[in-house]
Amino acid sequence: MAKKPSISFYTSDFISQTMFLSFEDKGKLIMLYCLQHQHGHLSKEQMEQVCGNLSTGIMSFFQTDSEGKYYNEQIEQSMIERENFIKRQKEKVNKRWKKDTTVDTTAN
Repeated sequence: MAKKPSISFYTSDFISQTMFLSFEDKGKLIMLYCLQHQHGHLSKEQMEQVCGNLSTGIMSFFQTDSEGKYYNEQIEQSMIERENFIKRQKEKVNKRWKKDTTVDTTAN
């Protein structure tokens, strides 16, 4: 299984937020979201290498971090929420596993 298999992606939000972008720009934006999910914050060069020319419409969906790399806040938050969910699930499994493997010494 991939290290980062998924994030939440709300189609209604995407449609309403990108209504006035061209279909080409919508495709580029989806690609950049996927790249951010898989590789983290991106340099402008990385973004242009994958997508070519980036319109101001596309760039309006991104912020810059302290290193000057670009990221989308919604994708960032979705990644954090997913990581926190996985962490909680692991904790629950570990707690349950420890509980099930405890030997009852009061029997007999």
